[in-house]
Amino acid sequence: MSYQRLFDFNQPGLLIDCHGTISAATFWTNFHKAELTRLARTEIFEKRPDLVHSWMLGDVSAREIHELLASELNVEFDWLWNRFTSQARRLKIEGLPQLSKLRRNFRIAIVTINVDTFTEYTVPSKKLKSYVDVVVNSADVHLQKIDQGVNLFNVATEILSCPAENSILIDDDDKVCAFFAERGGHSICVRNVQQTLLILDELIQLSELYAPTNANEIIQKLSVGKLSTLLSWNEQVRSSYS
Repeated sequence: MSYQRLFDFNQPGLLIDCHGTISAATFWTNFHKAELTRLARTEIFEKRPDLVHSWMLGDVSAREIHELLASELNVEFDWLWNRFTSQARRLKIEGLPQLSKLRRNFRIAIVTINVDTFTEYTVPSKKLKSYVDVVVNSADVHLQKIDQGVNLFNVATEILSCPAENSILIDDDDKVCAFFAERGGHSICVRNVQQTLLILDELIQLSELYAPTNANEIIQKLSVGKLSTLLSWNEQVRSSYS
């Protein structure tokens, strides 16, 4: 998780989630039969939530998951594994050009609850570290986003050398956004990738007008523009969890 540039310590931090925020992709969509996709999701996500939790924390590997899944679906492991890793390499992630532009004025981290193949295949294939400063994956550091002790946000803000108080989080999980805000950060809850892209575009416009140094000031400026309705709704979300 090493960064590739010297930080300007006047820059605020921008932490961004992956699934549901800059990617709408889901597992096992490249099977030749839709029924096989449904069965794969049922066997893993519906029948074995504890196993999924262990996978996301890096305690179980994708290879182990797919050895089990191949047995349950009665398919060849190599076929299943090649399909899965192929999809991991081609995972659709949006907003990368915008994040690259925002790097001029923000210290940026992708902070994601994800699996080992995201780091092994997706990050290099998509050249994610050329768009952001760091990728913090739960499977790599064995941590959650919501944890009263050390959590993913502690890791991200430490690597970026930027406190939560001067960082903005964009995430699609209300509870995660509330958790980050309760710890002094500034969160924007989104409902889909399109909302994220709108926010990133607005941040770029703000950055072109002035060099932002204060996350709170950025949120205030966003709140009086096109995003006023969304950010007003975010205040209600944060209040409901406080």
